[in-house]
Amino acid sequence: MFGRGEQSFDAREIWLGLVVLSSNIARFEQNEGMDRIPVFALPLSKDWICPLPRVHATWYTLVWGLSTLGSQISLNYAWPQRVPIFAAEIKGTAGALGAIIIRNPEPVDTATPSNGSNTDFVTTSRRRDEVMMTNLGADQGIIYSVENPDLVIRYRFFPEQLTPGPTLQAFLNAQTYFSWYDKSMRYVNMQAFSDDRRVRINVHGVSSRLGQIEMTWGLARIGVVAVWRALVMGYSIQTESFTEGQRFQSITWTYQYKGFDVGQGSLSW
Repeated sequence: MFGRGEQSFDAREIWLGLVVLSSNIARFEQNEGMDRIPVFALPLSKDWICPLPRVHATWYTLVWGLSTLGSQISLNYAWPQRVPIFAAEIKGTAGALGAIIIRNPEPVDTATPSNGSNTDFVTTSRRRDEVMMTNLGADQGIIYSVENPDLVIRYRFFPEQLTPGPTLQAFLNAQTYFSWYDKSMRYVNMQAFSDDRRVRINVHGVSSRLGQIEMTWGLARIGVVAVWRALVMGYSIQTESFTEGQRFQSITWTYQYKGFDVGQGSLSW
């Protein structure tokens, strides 16, 4: 799965990219066509993490493949070891479903498919319209979502330290839930665990008052990826850089949508 060449990557950009790319793929409904495949532009090396789906692949299998790859990386290259260049195959009961590779950016305009195939790399997961935030690095503060301008995430850190590898696994496993459920579906109640079940992410909707808009799986996904990117990994979309150190600690957060508290989330043992 991993190459033997000299090229390797800063763990921060690989760990950031696996979860953000998974989240962007989890946006798609399962019945949507695969003519536009997101990639992740690594912020330090400028290479791309690229899914390469085959004919029987689904959006869910791509998310599952990224989760499995991330689990192997966290086990074989413990934080903060550099990660060697890799190419991972996604397999199912029907055989090979695709691959995940690192490659140089396409030298063509990525706004239009070059030949209409399902392996065109035509979008990037490092988006400017996902999240703006304040109080970066503070123990408590607010994340303003621009992916959904009506959503605000209020967060608070706690002193409890978490193991990095299982934390990555929990965030990746959460994306498999978001990929599986329709983004407009309500009644969110999710627990995503690390492979050893020692770290977990809990997200659930809260009881709504009459006429109040309820939590959806789409809102849940936006909050979880924002917490990973901005709070755990310390990455700023505005500056496209890691502006703070990484914080593998317990966190709680509240989802506020159109002024209403609609859900709660936590990262903990």
